[in-house]
Amino acid sequence: MSHKKIVGNWSGSLLLLLSVLLVLNHNVRARTSDRLKVTMPHGGVLVGRYLHSFTGRGILAFLGVPYAKPPVGELRFKAPLPFGDWTGVRTALTDAPLCSQRDPYRRDMDISGVEDCLQLNVYVPERPAQVGPLPVMVFFHGGGWQCGSGNRMFYGPDFLLDHDVVYVGANFRLGPLGFLSTEQEDCPGNNGLKDQNLVLRWILDNIAAFGGDPDSVTIFGESAGGASGTYHMMSSMSKGLFHRVISQSGVNLDAWAQPAHTGVARKRSVELGEMLKCPQGKEGKFAEMMDCLRQVPAEEVTKAFYGFFTWDTDPMIPFPPVVEPDLPGAFITKHPRDEYEPHALGLPWMTGLTLDEGALKSASLINLPELRASLNENWERALPVS
Repeated sequence: MSHKKIVGNWSGSLLLLLSVLLVLNHNVRARTSDRLKVTMPHGGVLVGRYLHSFTGRGILAFLGVPYAKPPVGELRFKAPLPFGDWTGVRTALTDAPLCSQRDPYRRDMDISGVEDCLQLNVYVPERPAQVGPLPVMVFFHGGGWQCGSGNRMFYGPDFLLDHDVVYVGANFRLGPLGFLSTEQEDCPGNNGLKDQNLVLRWILDNIAAFGGDPDSVTIFGESAGGASGTYHMMSSMSKGLFHRVISQSGVNLDAWAQPAHTGVARKRSVELGEMLKCPQGKEGKFAEMMDCLRQVPAEEVTKAFYGFFTWDTDPMIPFPPVVEPDLPGAFITKHPRDEYEPHALGLPWMTGLTLDEGALKSASLINLPELRASLNENWERALPVS
């Protein structure tokens, strides 16, 4: 057989093999693409990406899905508004940015994140063993309501999606941008918790399109996220939006998680205004101050909250949830210690803690001799706020 004939036969076989592979690849891509497309109830389409769990199980991931309008400009310091419908195809391939924050637990001086951050991630098993709608688990992250994120870098699906659940991780506003309150109608507060409430409403309206069961939703969270779950158990706004709660290392009766005494949030809002050169206004009215604060760059608002620490990084959470005036749209109007009947009475609730949690504070005292010396020198000032 001539050399040319051998080469010709080999070339023909190679071309045939490549053609078969291209056809197979096209079919696989087409099937995968179909799985990664979700048509929302309003008609718009989301296109996600493919991930793997820890054991190699396929995950359909829809990242950076907006659930609220960007809380910027006139919407800063206000309750969130639903993002609304869209037409056509929207890609959901990359994580949401962090919400504007500064991490006091790591003593960060840098500001991370942006104000336009109200997005969530949805993770779905590619081939669940269970037939029918899957239970939904929505995670609210910890960080003292002042740092952290629900994105994949912080809380990914690697282990949870080895099981048949739909997992939702969400961002919400933090620090003064999420929890500033004048204790009046112009800025009643708790906007970070109201963001979470809108996440739950988004799940109710949309999760069935991803194969999730809107009638089987578990809130779970760590530290401030765990305490957030118990606040949702209190709030009539969240009634009917979830069916179980898991509080990991945090509930709303923890000293650090409780609302401050009446007047404290208002005082801190005025102090923030003074730091950022925004006057309180005439006769104790806050409209002028709030209008001014809406013009300040988000980075400056976030940076200012370090000014509320009176010793080291204490008080640990300068802007916690607040008891709001009894007005339409209020998230909570009673203190967790008050006598009330939570709407979630009777729902399954799991809570627990982690060994050596006090290391969050004690580790720095052990490792920083100058901090121990400062504690001894400033005992009477440090103890009440620690």
